[in-house]
Amino acid sequence: MLERLSTVPVEDEDLARRGRLLNIFLLGSIAIVTAIDIVFIVVAEFVGQLPLQALIPPSLVGVVSLYCLWLARRGRVREGIWLYLGVNFLAIAASIYIFDGFRSPAMLLFFWPISLTGVLLQPRLAFGTALLSVFVGILALILQRAGLYTPLVVSGSEARDFTTLAFNLIVYLGLALLIFLTVGNLNRALHHERELRATLQAHRATLEQQVAERTRDLERRAMQLQAAAEVAREAAAIRDVDQLLDTTVRLISDRFGFYHAGVFLLDDAREHAVLRAASSEGGRRMLARGHRLKVGEVGIVGWVAGTGKPRVALDVGADAVFFDNPDLPETRSEMALPLRVRGEVIGVLDVQSTEEAAFTEEDVAVLQTLADQLAVAIENARLFQEVQARLRETEVLYREYSREAWGALARARRVRGYTYDRVGISPVTADWPPEVRQALQKGQIVTIGGGGGRDGAALAVPIRVRGEVIGVLDIRRPLEAGEWTSEETALVERVSTQLGLALESARLYQDTQRRAVRERLAADITARVRASTEVDTILQTAIRELGRALRASEGLIRLGSGDEVGLLRANKGDVSDGDANT
Repeated sequence: MLERLSTVPVEDEDLARRGRLLNIFLLGSIAIVTAIDIVFIVVAEFVGQLPLQALIPPSLVGVVSLYCLWLARRGRVREGIWLYLGVNFLAIAASIYIFDGFRSPAMLLFFWPISLTGVLLQPRLAFGTALLSVFVGILALILQRAGLYTPLVVSGSEARDFTTLAFNLIVYLGLALLIFLTVGNLNRALHHERELRATLQAHRATLEQQVAERTRDLERRAMQLQAAAEVAREAAAIRDVDQLLDTTVRLISDRFGFYHAGVFLLDDAREHAVLRAASSEGGRRMLARGHRLKVGEVGIVGWVAGTGKPRVALDVGADAVFFDNPDLPETRSEMALPLRVRGEVIGVLDVQSTEEAAFTEEDVAVLQTLADQLAVAIENARLFQEVQARLRETEVLYREYSREAWGALARARRVRGYTYDRVGISPVTADWPPEVRQALQKGQIVTIGGGGGRDGAALAVPIRVRGEVIGVLDIRRPLEAGEWTSEETALVERVSTQLGLALESARLYQDTQRRAVRERLAADITARVRASTEVDTILQTAIRELGRALRASEGLIRLGSGDEVGLLRANKGDVSDGDANT
């Protein structure tokens, strides 16, 4: 009940504490002034030396105490404290100057405002209140001794003694109440401080535990991200699909500490997920057997391949989809992630652990990112292999085309090469020297230090165009000039390489020129043909222009078939109805 009566509606903890003390002191003050009034009534009734006007100061304090209690219950604690202490001090001072002056027993009551000022306000204000109390007593003494002041009521010795005794008892009770409340408040403060300290220690321990857990999580996440980056970096540098998959599962198993890591790729029919790489010993046995799972039907891998969604089995024994694989008996938890490229599932990344609940949401996020990067790397490797295969096919076709083109060019040319001596340059007329034939056949550099039936040192270097030998550059010099050095051989080889490029460029240019001439002739003939709207004129123009362009001795254009053939024939410019020739 005391707690309910002393509660004040304020949020500030210190002000609420002072408000509770103020309410208790106000209740105590009401009890004290009531006791003082009773003392005054008893003195006036039985001793007869004290007028009833003495009841006015304590009664005033009682009324003000009730008003301050009303203020405190409405949260106006500071106003109540200052009003109560001020009225209390003034009432005691007035009682001293009215009754007996410096001899008044009311001097004992100054302990109350002094003590309450220290408790409810500040200790230094309590010291100031004590100085004011001393000043009031000394001033009364001086004024009375000087004859400048006489108390309105001078009590007899019997009344003063009784009043002094009563006030001493009131002071003792007030001190007891003050000590009780102060010590109780101090004990509550100490208890609250201990609770706060215990709470703080508990919070600190919890915070330290959370920080440690968060630090471990961050370290684990950083390690995972670093491992994912390493796997992605290694995967991006590999162009062979099989090597890419083997390297990836090995790195995932090593860096993440998984019991097993495997990669499944869908077959061309998209009916089975085929194991293409595995890191564990059991996985390699499965790989050797050509392990495959039906898409959408068998195991977590089949489920993921069919749905395109990741799946985590924290306890494989409780997962209805889990496929109990005898090659992986230690598996306790499994996670399968789809490998997607442009929204299409091309495979599944499967990781397994020997611990239950080994995978967290962060693991799923990190490994799904890794799976996406792996899928892109697989697709890039596939595209790279396809491009390489097409390049090889194109290279073979181009080499064949180049060989045929150079063969046709060589057969069409009357002069197939030139020879140089100190006299000048002339077309090749003699048979090919042995070193030239050998260089053509082997496609290698041939050096002869004076053999071949001729004097001198010979150096034959093949001329290549896209790997095909199209000729030989043969150099000879006298024996006294010495054998061919490696520097001289390298020089001739570089010249031979550039010569091959130049010859190929010249051939392509000539082909382009011939093609341009043919296109121009075709355009000219087409333009002349289209210039007429008569069928006979068109036929005659077409055969005549083609004959001229191709230097033909005779030409024929025939319309119709079988018995309906109509011929237009002309002998060297002679044209008659029905056919046309040239």
